[in-house]
Amino acid sequence: MQRPELTRLFAPAQELHLVTGAQEHNAVGYFQANNNEASLNTLQAFVAGNDTALSISGFNGSTAVDSLTQAFMAIHLNTTLPGLKSKLLNYANLTVLPSTGNENDLADTTVSLANPFTSALTVTNIQANITSYGLYVGNIVTNTEFNAAGRASSDSPTLPLCVFSRLACLPPR
Repeated sequence: MQRPELTRLFAPAQELHLVTGAQEHNAVGYFQANNNEASLNTLQAFVAGNDTALSISGFNGSTAVDSLTQAFMAIHLNTTLPGLKSKLLNYANLTVLPSTGNENDLADTTVSLANPFTSALTVTNIQANITSYGLYVGNIVTNTEFNAAGRASSDSPTLPLCVFSRLACLPPR
């Protein structure tokens, strides 16, 4: 599997003191999950709780000090990103509507998102297959807009669930 790269690695020059012996320096990295397939796979593996090998590399903007640019560009570190240890979903509720199975294959669902991060999340699109005890139940393919506060649980708005069909139910609500 191709390793995604953090696109930027830098340490402010005023904080960089070169001395003899082992040293530790903090660095800041920027990760853009939608930049390429390897990065998106890294995000998906992280959320699924799987450890992922990463390559962290410097680039020509890693430092503002010209004499250090080549040295920072030569930095290549391999590491492992531990998978997320908590679940993102607390629960999901399903409401079978009077029209479900008669007029269409739509049901309503809400989910409770457990945001383990300090930062708030904004969910703008959901594409998911739903299974229960290993059996396919349906899918959700919808644009939405709901905020999940940091280190808190948040309930989604009502979402359309297409039941017992592997095709997206049309039209989306």
